[in-house]
Amino acid sequence: MSDLPLFDWQPPEKLAIFPTVRNRPKIHKTALSAASSKNPENTIRATVERARASFQRKGLPADLIGKDAADLENALRDQVEFLRRGREVAR
Repeated sequence: MSDLPLFDWQPPEKLAIFPTVRNRPKIHKTALSAASSKNPENTIRATVERARASFQRKGLPADLIGKDAADLENALRDQVEFLRRGREVAR
């Protein structure tokens, strides 16, 4: 009976994540820090890499990690640009 794969079947793990882009307070706080620093690129890059490493530790699929990291980077860059122009993005 052990040759039947039915008895070894396990349901796939499903892990839902909250998109980082929707965490507006975190994006705003990080963008303020980046905009006031001498090199905002370093702040943005470090934040995105920390988020990517966190998702990898949680075992998320690579395509989901890549999409979320790209979205986070774009949101941070947009917010920094608006802050540098002296305007804040409406929430």
